[in-house]
Amino acid sequence: MPELPDTEESDALLRRCGFRRMATGYSTVLIDLSPPLETLRSSLYGKWRNALVKAEGGDLRVGVSAGGDILHDLASRYDAFRKARRFSGPEGALVRALGREKGGVTVLSAHRADRVVSGIAVARHGNSATYYISWTGDEGREANAHNLLLWRAVELLKADGVKQFDLGGVDAVHAPGVARSSWDLAARRSRLRAAIFEESVLTDAASRTRSHIAGPAWMIFAGLGWVAMVSLVRELSADYSPFQLLFFRNVVAVCLLLPLALKRGAATLRTNRLPLHTLRSAFSYCAVLALYFGIATVPLPEATALSFTQPLFGTVLAVLVLHEVVGLARWCAVAIGFAGILIILRPGFADVTLGTLAVLGSAILYACANICVKRLMTTDTPQQAVFYFNLIMLPIALVPALFFWVAPTAGDFALMIGVGLAGTAAVWGYVKAFDEADVSAVAPFDFLRLPMASLAALILFDDAGDLWTWIGSAVVFGSAMILARSEGRKS
Repeated sequence: MPELPDTEESDALLRRCGFRRMATGYSTVLIDLSPPLETLRSSLYGKWRNALVKAEGGDLRVGVSAGGDILHDLASRYDAFRKARRFSGPEGALVRALGREKGGVTVLSAHRADRVVSGIAVARHGNSATYYISWTGDEGREANAHNLLLWRAVELLKADGVKQFDLGGVDAVHAPGVARSSWDLAARRSRLRAAIFEESVLTDAASRTRSHIAGPAWMIFAGLGWVAMVSLVRELSADYSPFQLLFFRNVVAVCLLLPLALKRGAATLRTNRLPLHTLRSAFSYCAVLALYFGIATVPLPEATALSFTQPLFGTVLAVLVLHEVVGLARWCAVAIGFAGILIILRPGFADVTLGTLAVLGSAILYACANICVKRLMTTDTPQQAVFYFNLIMLPIALVPALFFWVAPTAGDFALMIGVGLAGTAAVWGYVKAFDEADVSAVAPFDFLRLPMASLAALILFDDAGDLWTWIGSAVVFGSAMILARSEGRKS
């Protein structure tokens, strides 16, 4: 709150509004916009100014808009990047809320040809303005697009009579590189005594309550969609191959998602990471195919329980592929999870069927796809990931489906449409759940898939699973929860 003097009266005022103090290494970086532009430019740090000159001499075009779809797209890209890189900062939901106010947020975006390569969101309040969020892709970083946008923001704000530009909080303790980068542009920085008011409380109590309700609600919705999908697949598997069922699922998904994507503008779908999207789609195709194959013979409760093993395999792959450092507690959780798998399968005491191995293989393949998603989220949005996942999978699914095609009856055709609707609802629910709340907050509600699947299996197929499935799934899910909470603490 740079407009407020650092006094006991200001402290009391903010506390009455629901803010609380929190000790950090935080400083807020301010630019005094009263000097002439020439003076401001000459005072820039040399390397920063050289990067600006390079950007100005390039082929970038700067657009200015007051919120709208481009703000929504910027917030989504920023949230995905923030979660992937695990740094603290305002949530995209806050900036979207500010954007709904008239004149609340101005978005500056850098374009190369018809591609958005960088963007920043600035909010004006009184005679001051605050830099809230930004996103820059690989192409934008190479072109120093962020430098260009910040300087254009300085020019725009000064022309509008703004007196000072707050570049936001920087943490010299936990993010010294970010702090130095911001200070390069700033004329001064203002330390807020030994503590600051925690930024998360900028969202009011009602918004926090909505987030606590919306996240679990979307996860439950996703679970219902998943159970509906696997139940329909189980019903149709006697007469139709997994290839054909998966093809129908993707056709319906593309029909639902394409109009929404086009409504937001083709520019929001542009990506420089099509090969990685394709690899992710290939993994996902094999994962769904293996799941559908297993569902035909494996009881739904057992298949659901085995699906909870994805975080276990994901942890192992994160070490092997992403070179993440995993502590002893997480390795113990993984070991406990694999013990849960043995309880479910009981090798030597019960037959381990090909269908069971297919469901387990599906979890491994899903974990591989999720590793791709982690890489994608450093540059692309969740909406792009969902769209390309279904679009690319469509031709992949078509070719094998033609070799196993069986003309469906009218009733079965309706059920196949239901598979697509339920599958798309499940994916969308998961995306929304993780967008609304932390993984550790919504992951417990994913366990509700087991009783929902058991109820569906009992009603539709007279099969509710055995006691060992419930015990093993509780062990597996417990280990998954430990991993989720560990991930939340890292973030």
